Amino acid sequence: MTTSLVLASASPRRRQIIASLGLPITFCIPPTDEDMAQERYRGPAEEMAQWLAKHKLASVHTLPAFADRMVIAADTTVLLNAKLLGKPRDEAHARELLLALRGRWHHVVTGIAVSYLLDGKRQMRSASCITPVLMRPYREAEIATYIASGDPMDKAGAYGIQHSGFQPTARISGCYLNVVGLPLCVLRGGSGVEWDGGDVLDKSALYSLRPGVDPCGTLSRGQVSLRGRYAPSPTGDLHLGNLRTALLAWLYARCADGQFVLRVEDLDRPRVRRGATERMLNDLRWLGLDWDEGPDVGGPYAPYTQSERLALYDHYLQRLRAADLIYPCYCSRAEVARIASAPQQGEDGPRYPGTCRYLTQAQRRQHEANKRRPSLRFRVNDERVVTFTDLLAGYREQHVQQVVGDFVVCRSDGIFAYQFAVVVDDALMHINQIVRGADLLHSTARQILLYEALGFPIPSFVHVPLLLDAAGNRLAKRIQSDGLEPLRTAGTTPAQVVSQLAASCGLPPTIKESPAINRGATGEVISATGLVQQYKERFYDIIAKMSWNA
Repeated sequence: MTTSLVLASASPRRRQIIASLGLPITFCIPPTDEDMAQERYRGPAEEMAQWLAKHKLASVHTLPAFADRMVIAADTTVLLNAKLLGKPRDEAHARELLLALRGRWHHVVTGIAVSYLLDGKRQMRSASCITPVLMRPYREAEIATYIASGDPMDKAGAYGIQHSGFQPTARISGCYLNVVGLPLCVLRGGSGVEWDGGDVLDKSALYSLRPGVDPCGTLSRGQVSLRGRYAPSPTGDLHLGNLRTALLAWLYARCADGQFVLRVEDLDRPRVRRGATERMLNDLRWLGLDWDEGPDVGGPYAPYTQSERLALYDHYLQRLRAADLIYPCYCSRAEVARIASAPQQGEDGPRYPGTCRYLTQAQRRQHEANKRRPSLRFRVNDERVVTFTDLLAGYREQHVQQVVGDFVVCRSDGIFAYQFAVVVDDALMHINQIVRGADLLHSTARQILLYEALGFPIPSFVHVPLLLDAAGNRLAKRIQSDGLEPLRTAGTTPAQVVSQLAASCGLPPTIKESPAINRGATGEVISATGLVQQYKERFYDIIAKMSWNA
């Protein structure tokens, strides 16, 4: 089937770029108020952009001239620190937006939708593309000249990315087509429709738009590089076990030429200690670890502190509620423990027996009349056995209902549960490899259920052994296990500490042991960067050595 293509777009810049490529495309301004439509949808930017693109398509198909045509639409949304930047209201607002973006990463999200007739039936496909963009530190005089050109009043052009004279970007980490809001890449997916525009992604034509940039780049989420993270809680200073896990997470990412993200998990506010976040970051930097994104350096998926992400958690909680996957539970921990029998005690306490799962509305109202505040539990499939293969622990399976039962995703005090928040954060930050302590291995099956329920891709998992003290007990913040301060006071260097931590899990040994590390032997001292250089070409040696010493 061959058809002509209609581009539904009100953007003069987008139409100008299409025209410069000489593509046989008909333009149509969608008969819809984009600003009003945007007010109707409140959700994550990726979903909102797709919804708006489909909204444009629907409005165009109400026009008789385009009822049987293939129509494509896009909507571009710009995020800075997870906040939506809208269309400039006037020149002063355009200047304010450009100053806010200067020298910073932001996040360009384009929702794409295409509609066409196939065998007499209308088909619609949609997707979203995500591109982190770093703006250069342009001068205010450049902003003034750009605003004087009149271009900023176009929504996408407001940020100057598409303007050949301004060119404010220092780095585009992905698809340039997405950045300029061109929806043509959706045709690569094979819609079953041919059209007379030829290869819309012909690079020889597209390179003229942005010299030195591969315009096709990484589309949607293809060719994704490894993204790892370390996510400590500021409930106390990092002990050596925390630091070893951080070192290994960082090492896995850096040896794979991946990106490393630091996130602060401070949801449990009553347990957060003043100044702990700053001390954690200082300790990690003292060891020689660095990160590409984090609360202190920013990044395209900000904010990187959980207490600043509550609206995101609430949105995804409402999604679970809409799918009838959560329900209120009025049981206290003591009541659950009393009801559960001793053989059902697991690593996370007693299995929840489902006491509140089938409460009637009248029973729930009675509990609320008695001032009982409910937690929210995830409804686990009674028959589901979750299986996964951990890179270190190997094949695992868990019948979650039999072992844990329905589990809490939001506590009765309104604090989002770790299991829920960590899934939302890792998914939205596109973390695809999770390196963490073996004490969290038991949580993985529950988190996989949440990934699936929310439609998120499931990352790979690496659960590393815990560091034990001389008595064979795991280190813990609550008993104030030693951290870096005693070692620093004794004159120990960062390379010596790194070597000791590496030696404790079978990696290069050190010349002198710390009393807190019970595995190690005499040998060379090596820095964090040195470890990366040593294992970069033989990354899986790390896995083998860790497996032998787990």
